[in-house]
Amino acid sequence: MVPPTRHQFPAQNRKLWLRERRICRWLRLLILSRTPLIAQVDVFIVLDVTGSMTWAINGVRDRIGGFVAKMRENKIDYRIGLLAFRDLTIDPVPMDLLLFDAQPFTSDVDAFRKQVGRLMSMGGGDEPESSLEAVDKACQQPFRKGAIKVLLLITDAPPKVKPRQNIPQTLAEELAGAKKTAAVVKDKEIDAVHILVRSADKDTYQPLVDAGRIKGAGGGKSFNLVDVVSEDDGGFNAFLDSFRAEVIVAAKTKSDEGKQTDAEAMQPAPGASMPVIADECVMRQVGFVSGGHRGCLARWLDRRRSR
Repeated sequence: MVPPTRHQFPAQNRKLWLRERRICRWLRLLILSRTPLIAQVDVFIVLDVTGSMTWAINGVRDRIGGFVAKMRENKIDYRIGLLAFRDLTIDPVPMDLLLFDAQPFTSDVDAFRKQVGRLMSMGGGDEPESSLEAVDKACQQPFRKGAIKVLLLITDAPPKVKPRQNIPQTLAEELAGAKKTAAVVKDKEIDAVHILVRSADKDTYQPLVDAGRIKGAGGGKSFNLVDVVSEDDGGFNAFLDSFRAEVIVAAKTKSDEGKQTDAEAMQPAPGASMPVIADECVMRQVGFVSGGHRGCLARWLDRRRSR
């Protein structure tokens, strides 16, 4: 049902129409001011699954439940996804994008855990792996328009920048490849790139971290892979705790910005006065609104809840 326009009312009822319109407007603002904003966060994991990475597969599979539980506790509207990669120059299945009802993101942690559980660590050939190509593909995924976009790269190898196996490559060539991929990160407006890599590869992958939009708290961070592996499960738990903390900081920062925006929206226009609508009067005010305006307000509420 389309709400009536002002011109569809007889002259004597136009004041009633304007009054109902004002009521709907202030009810919307009241709801916005009292509804806690939940930041949207899309976390996408780029995971090396070559022969030496069984510990990483198991860590993601076994610890993702605790990670998302904390996201829920902080009222974060999250989605998670994962791209497994190996070596494009030798492995028959160099990349494996997990899908959930044909989509690369999900908020169903059990479905995510099940999909991760089917991954097998194998292949890889020589030491470098196709990590940069995997990050590039991760950037192309359908992140939500208003969400904080977070990538997490986990690998124990430098990036492969040569087209075949066992071809020597220099640190300068690897760094040049990382910078090229960092340009993709910037172009796709990824907010934060976190890396779990060996200390020897940190500088090579650092351009990916620097390319994230968020700087400082909540932005990309580098984690030392050796510390995580050497402490078994405790190391992976500590790593996920630190990573989760950065994600939550980014989400809360965005949520605070949204609250400020709503507070500004609550300010009356110059020369206008804002009516005071007490909580216990809201339903009575809705009762005074005609069917057309009431339906319009209901549809607006449904759209807000479905975001």
